[in-house]
Amino acid sequence: MGRVKEYNRTNKANRTKNIYLIVCEGINKTEKLYFNNFKKRTNEFILKIENSEATDPKSMLETTKYFMKKYDVDVSEGDRAFCVLDFDANLDKIKLIEELSKEYTNINIIPSNPCFEVWYMLHFKESIGISTSKNIERELKKYINNYEKSKDVYKFIPELQGNILLACQRAENINKKYIQNSISKYSDRANPYTEIQEIVKVLIKLI
Repeated sequence: MGRVKEYNRTNKANRTKNIYLIVCEGINKTEKLYFNNFKKRTNEFILKIENSEATDPKSMLETTKYFMKKYDVDVSEGDRAFCVLDFDANLDKIKLIEELSKEYTNINIIPSNPCFEVWYMLHFKESIGISTSKNIERELKKYINNYEKSKDVYKFIPELQGNILLACQRAENINKKYIQNSISKYSDRANPYTEIQEIVKVLIKLI
């Protein structure tokens, strides 16, 4: 990751809330814009959302470790660290992330296959079908006019707020079917796939 600026670390002794850290791919702002909508003064936790300048899985996980150190994230004390990754329907990338998951055990790797937009699509329809990132984005534009990754669409699309629990359930139903059919999430057969709901459930205190 190269040399990084040193920061003063958060003093855990003075904290009364757990920290939830989310690290997103830096190539676009989609995920960070989305999760920023969950920052509220009434939260029972401190939400930190960061972008990784690098987008390869290893560098993103190293970036997550860096921010864990910066913010004194301690998973043994109830803090959480999430790293949001796209599989891009790329089997080599998928298998690399599978291996990395065995090394970075204190980081919750949150994959989507092929991309984060699977999560958005589940707010509108249950059945998506095997797809590529470009096809998912093209389909999403049928529901979100002029959709672009650099836009914060959450506040302006009622379904993204009103159907959030439905999207969680749809994602879980899809993932259960893969398990029932002995299909690993670390397989190109698990398409579409997302675990974004696992972060959302934490943020809205469902779990």
